[in-house]
Amino acid sequence: MRSLNLKLLLLFTLSISLLSTTAFSQLGGQYTYGLLNLNTSARAGGLGGILIACNNPDISMVSDNPAYLGQGLHNQINLSYINYFADIQYGRVAYSYQTKKFGSFAAGIFYLNYGDFIEANEYGDITGEFQAAEYTFDLSWGYKIDSILSIGVNIRPIYSVLERYNSWGIATDAALLYTSPSKLTSAAFLIRNIGTQLSTYYSPNKEPLPFEIMAGFTQKIQHAPFRLSLTLRNLQKFDLDIIQSGEETDPTTGKKVYDKKFQEIASKSIDHIVAAVEFVPGKVFQIRFGYNFRNRAELKLGTRNTASGLTFGFGLNLGKFNLDYALANYHVAGVSHLMTLTTNLNNFY
Repeated sequence: MRSLNLKLLLLFTLSISLLSTTAFSQLGGQYTYGLLNLNTSARAGGLGGILIACNNPDISMVSDNPAYLGQGLHNQINLSYINYFADIQYGRVAYSYQTKKFGSFAAGIFYLNYGDFIEANEYGDITGEFQAAEYTFDLSWGYKIDSILSIGVNIRPIYSVLERYNSWGIATDAALLYTSPSKLTSAAFLIRNIGTQLSTYYSPNKEPLPFEIMAGFTQKIQHAPFRLSLTLRNLQKFDLDIIQSGEETDPTTGKKVYDKKFQEIASKSIDHIVAAVEFVPGKVFQIRFGYNFRNRAELKLGTRNTASGLTFGFGLNLGKFNLDYALANYHVAGVSHLMTLTTNLNNFY
């Protein structure tokens, strides 16, 4: 059995390595299917928007890291609802099942509704209304290699309809998760959104997906009710090219100008970081704070101090149900509210 697990791990590692070499480094405004980067877990939402390393996950977090299924999430179901901006709303429902020999499986449906739009011609005459929406159909698998290591894969067929235009695509995530024997330390490595458009909206040219390489680390402080988390995003590209209006740029390259080399390295490095802390005084109540440095850099208003990038959340154990809530401050113009309800169907037997 140990030999089989080792062969499975080697095959998995080789597969994700080969897949990642065919993907491209794409960032905001350069890819399609932006819904793949939306957070659907209120627990992760309160911790900076994503959490890929954790020793006590639930089914809502599998969309971030499918290797969580190796931790044993049998018969869990969750419902998530997110009130985004304007009339935009999205949500997700997912269910997981654990087998004795073949690991754990999960299935979920994610929807994103952009609301109603007024249709008009080139002269401004109103001709009707139209809608826009996007969906993913999530299939996940996770397997526990041994007591400390798990692997997982997400496969997501995607359907997008924007007025009369529609597109199909497919995306894959692959992940490794380490959990220490003491359960105090977790670390993860994730390659996400490997895939392609299967059919385009109107152009024959296919657009890239938001490919990303990530690493994460969570440490529970022994004898203290705190978990500290650090997630590193977009490791496939060091310079994320985050330039605010009014900042000095090189007229030849268009890149931001820095006074010192150290300042440049520090600024570009911090844009990859999501930091979070979770206060866990017991099993009934948790409080969460997170900070997404890239969101802060992209959405701040020049030199004005705002709360962009800051997230807050809490979790409640209501007996048979767990309720999680998160508030994410993206911009001075508004915030986003996330709610997730999770239960284990075994509680009702």
